[in-house]
Amino acid sequence: MESYEHISPVPPEPEPEQAAEPSPSGPDAEPTSPPEPRQVFSRNSQLAALTVALVFHLILVVWLSMWAISEAKAPPPQIVARPAPAETEEPQDQPRIEKKPVQPAASAQGRPMEIISSLAVSDLAVPEFDATDMEMEPTSLGQPFGASMSFGSAGDGMVSFFGSKANAKKLVFVVDVSRSMSMQGDSGTSRFKLMKEELKKTVGSLPHGIQYQLVFFAGPAWFAGGELKEKDWNSKGPFVWSYKDGSDHRLPQKPLLRATKSQIEKTLEHIDEVTMVGGTDWRAPLKMAMNLEPDVIYFMTDGAIEPDPDMKPLVEDVLDYNREKSGARINAICLMEPDAFDMLQELAEKTRGDLSMVREDGKILRGAELGRLNREK
Repeated sequence: MESYEHISPVPPEPEPEQAAEPSPSGPDAEPTSPPEPRQVFSRNSQLAALTVALVFHLILVVWLSMWAISEAKAPPPQIVARPAPAETEEPQDQPRIEKKPVQPAASAQGRPMEIISSLAVSDLAVPEFDATDMEMEPTSLGQPFGASMSFGSAGDGMVSFFGSKANAKKLVFVVDVSRSMSMQGDSGTSRFKLMKEELKKTVGSLPHGIQYQLVFFAGPAWFAGGELKEKDWNSKGPFVWSYKDGSDHRLPQKPLLRATKSQIEKTLEHIDEVTMVGGTDWRAPLKMAMNLEPDVIYFMTDGAIEPDPDMKPLVEDVLDYNREKSGARINAICLMEPDAFDMLQELAEKTRGDLSMVREDGKILRGAELGRLNREK
């Protein structure tokens, strides 16, 4: 038997490693660069860090700017004080105010108006007014009725007739010119003359622009400026305009007038020209006035009306017509005729109007004095 020597296994020989190329040396040798993957990773990291830093600083700058704007405050105002002048300083020259004579303005009637002046200096402007819209005059009987006075703007104002005052935009005067107006009072002045004087004062002082109309009546009724002729009469009554001559649709019609200087002058001429006529009828003239839808009716008469059994009671008829047509206030004036007082009082009270009575001596009674007279009756 053969004997064999113990043979150890021989490990395989390693593959020969490629010999690393020797690094060139010398001046022409190129520097050795790191492996490529490591260079890319390092460059990306630097760019990312730089970008984050820029964004952070940008945000920080914006935030600081906004904070600075919101916290900005306006500088406090500077107070500049001026020292008071020493007592030793000379006083300043004061403006000298000289009084100049003021020429009195002429009123509508040609008489000078009293002027009240002041020497005080004021920063406020005093409003001016037209003196032609204000007139104050007594009546011719020793001031028994007070002043016919009106203060008004264009289109309305205060009106006074025989002491009865009213503020109106539209008004109608209904005035008695019957023959009984020729009677004289204790002063020797006839009722007719007294009526004309007071009516002219009132119309002459109407506020500029106010609307008005004037109705004369006796047996007939007509607007100022109309003319009555005998041919207008008929067999049914003394005058064609008597209420008994027909129904309401036959009542004369005429528009309201606007108060201007020229128009008032025409109306004053009509008042001068009117003459007394026979008869007394209240229905037609009052209804003619109510058809114009005025605010106020001034109704003046010296005569009472006897009731007619064939007709509706006068006061009731007139009041019903007024409620239907205008709702005007009736300011009634009883001229020296106590017999007409009760009917006029009812007209005034039931239309929220005013009642006045002129006595024979020319004194006017109103309010409490008129109440005492009524109780004495």
